[in-house]
Amino acid sequence: MIRINLLGTQSARRHRETWWQLSLTLLTLLVLAAVGTRLHGTQNDQLTAQRDEQRRMQAELQTLRPLLKQTERLKMEKAEFERKVSVIGGLRSTQRQPARLLATISQSLPERIWLDAIRDTDEGLEITGKSFDNEGIATFMENLAAAPGAPFSRVALVESKAGRLHGRSIVAFIVSTQLSPPDNRDKAVRQSE
Repeated sequence: MIRINLLGTQSARRHRETWWQLSLTLLTLLVLAAVGTRLHGTQNDQLTAQRDEQRRMQAELQTLRPLLKQTERLKMEKAEFERKVSVIGGLRSTQRQPARLLATISQSLPERIWLDAIRDTDEGLEITGKSFDNEGIATFMENLAAAPGAPFSRVALVESKAGRLHGRSIVAFIVSTQLSPPDNRDKAVRQSE
């Protein structure tokens, strides 16, 4: 009988298959290691680039901080300046007001009447004076009510008393009047001019 040794060919076949499997495994591991190393390098490069960008932005922020502080300071100074300009404008408009009122009162005075005092009250003005007769007081009140620019409203006689001055009969009086708002007066004055 002939014996054929098949084990040797099977063993050689197994060695070859094992070697191929081992070679494929090693090749796969090498490829994975190469890909992993490349990915790690790419990630590291991206991280480095991001850190550099962050450092650059921090440096830029440090250079811009003084400018930001200066801008905020300038905004505050601008607001303060605008407030001052507003106050000055308000003062200018009210500065002319007493002179206009006195001029209007002076123009409203008829002959034979004179004033002793003009007092500013919460409601308006209180005008104290003397006249030689009641007609002068009535004319004065009518002139105030009809004054150009309409600065006075609700002109009313508060008090009148008969008296004597240097041997002549006189009438002492107190007239009250309300002042219309400055805006309305300014418009009316401009229209009358």
